[in-house]
Amino acid sequence: GPPGRASAAAVASMRVSAPQIAQLLVEAQAEVNDANVLGETPLLLAVRAPAGTSLGLVNVLLAAGGKPDVADLLAGETALMEAAYRGDVEVCQVLLEARADPSKKNPEGLTARDIAAENDHSQVARLLRTVCPTADDEEMLRRAKPLWKAVEACDAEAVSSALDGLADDARAAVDVRGGIDHGGQTLLHVCGANAAHDDAGEIARLLIEASASPDRQDVGGKTALELAVAEGLALEEGHWG
Repeated sequence: GPPGRASAAAVASMRVSAPQIAQLLVEAQAEVNDANVLGETPLLLAVRAPAGTSLGLVNVLLAAGGKPDVADLLAGETALMEAAYRGDVEVCQVLLEARADPSKKNPEGLTARDIAAENDHSQVARLLRTVCPTADDEEMLRRAKPLWKAVEACDAEAVSSALDGLADDARAAVDVRGGIDHGGQTLLHVCGANAAHDDAGEIARLLIEASASPDRQDVGGKTALELAVAEGLALEEGHWG
């Protein structure tokens, strides 16, 4: 057939077979973090695989303990930086969920977010922004620490007290993201994930009254409502706007 069709067929075949072969090698106890002479680990090579084949390979290697933050010797770039350069949103999401560090910099001083923006990959840049707090965000997170602790403890009384203590800054505090350690989640995400707790509804009401946005997505693309539904609860529409 025409070269284009043959190439497409080859890529389709590789998309299926490459992860299967990788899984067999992992099960045979292949070392997933050994690097080649260029410092490239199997995970980094997987991210650099042809379009459409990377995601399956990356999933296999991460599940087997692949380390996402190893940089190669030639470019000094990690798997997340490479995925950002390629504009691969799905691979970036998987790496972030595996706790890849978005704050790491290459020898030129660029983070994965910088690389995505430099190459006009706006969707990836937006994703990375959810786990890369600005200096202002970090300061707000520091000030809102009692509020985060109260929400995580599902203590409605402590949440109310912490919001009062933040005064005019409460509106900014309820929407600031928790960074990579919290998967880019906001306080409403934390509340949604704890929806089975008795105080969760009251805490959600307090946060929404303080202008928390119910539509923000975490690094996995989930909203607070999706997390709450995943807990098996049918929340009243009035609680979530």
